[in-house]
Amino acid sequence: RALHPVNPRINYALIMANLKSYKKDEAKRLLSALSTSEEFRETFEFQMLLAHYYNLIANDKMAFDKFKAASQINPLSDEAFFEMAKIAFKNKKFKQTKLFLNEAMSLNPSNIDYKILNSKVLYETDGVRTTIGYLRQELLEHRDNPKLYGQIAVYYYRDQDFEAFKEMKEVLDRLNKKDGALYAY
Repeated sequence: RALHPVNPRINYALIMANLKSYKKDEAKRLLSALSTSEEFRETFEFQMLLAHYYNLIANDKMAFDKFKAASQINPLSDEAFFEMAKIAFKNKKFKQTKLFLNEAMSLNPSNIDYKILNSKVLYETDGVRTTIGYLRQELLEHRDNPKLYGQIAVYYYRDQDFEAFKEMKEVLDRLNKKDGALYAY
């Protein structure tokens, strides 16, 4: 950063690193310093950084507004739509979640995290059997994906279908790649 103080890529990477390591004060200091540059303030990257910062400090309203501003600057950013969907889901606004999630999935249809969030919306709105059916259908396209198997196992567990849960867990254990989400549940 010392060599390129106003380079958007370098500043974005530095601030995101601070946000991901929960260094809120340092991220806020860097954001304040960058906000003096009118050129940088109007960028997609700056809006995303602000949104991630507000998300980290649990200010959903400001985070949502900044993700929305970022999506208006770059309407092809699936990440901004996905982040808005996550905020809407957190606040149990399932129709709004679906709207933003559909936008994100239309921009990046193969992103598994989008499909996982979609399964969570289905669970809340349509029930466990519909959700498991949806995820099993996704397995046809994304074979051996540990996130999908792990999420299916979680839903079987929630449905108290312990036999099916055990079966999914065994499949997951045999996969080369692991997904920690199953064990977090």
